[in-house]
Amino acid sequence: MIRNPTVLRLMGISPKTAIHIGADKGQDRENYINLGIRLIVWGEAQGVLAERLKTNFPQDIVLNYYFSDNLDGSKDLKYSDEEVKPTQKVDNASKISLDEALQFKTFIKPIFLLIDTDGAEVKILEGGKSIISKVDYLVVEQHFHWDQGKWHEQITDLCLSLGFKRTLSRPSFDLSYEDVLYTRRSKLYVFTLSIMDYGFYIVKQIYHFIGKKHLSTSQFYCAKCKI
Repeated sequence: MIRNPTVLRLMGISPKTAIHIGADKGQDRENYINLGIRLIVWGEAQGVLAERLKTNFPQDIVLNYYFSDNLDGSKDLKYSDEEVKPTQKVDNASKISLDEALQFKTFIKPIFLLIDTDGAEVKILEGGKSIISKVDYLVVEQHFHWDQGKWHEQITDLCLSLGFKRTLSRPSFDLSYEDVLYTRRSKLYVFTLSIMDYGFYIVKQIYHFIGKKHLSTSQFYCAKCKI
């Protein structure tokens, strides 16, 4: 989650549908419920994990697909940087675009879409332009150093071209990547949100200093006290 759900709600971010591509074990479900989301759609290419999601969360929609924009059966490749490896189909999951997978489904707005697929983000965005046109909040994992930063730049440019504005971010602890929240709100709203976000950070630091006797190790999560 890009921020604590309570903080997001105080900022006026309250989607009703969450589409999470790269679901893994569904660790964010409690956050989505606390955010006020009523419908959750999980996309997961690994069959074992998809079956676990179906068992653990029978009320949710689980899509066991390998999402891409490329439906000719060839491999989707990330950039050629040494630390980037090819993204390949998993467990023989059917390769499909996000638009194809979701074209007949009805969602409650506002819609929150999160993409965390370790390298397939660009392909998924390019294959989901129809559904993404209906999305209000978009979160994408963006690695800083892949292909000397060009990977990060391409995702940012693509999200901006789809009508979003970069609104909030959450760097990883090792600063290798960041999760970025994009919204379709006005520049004034984005600026106001950044001021509110900084205010929440100050309150958090005061709380940690007075109550915990130390400062938070980050704006988003304190590794010392797990808050």
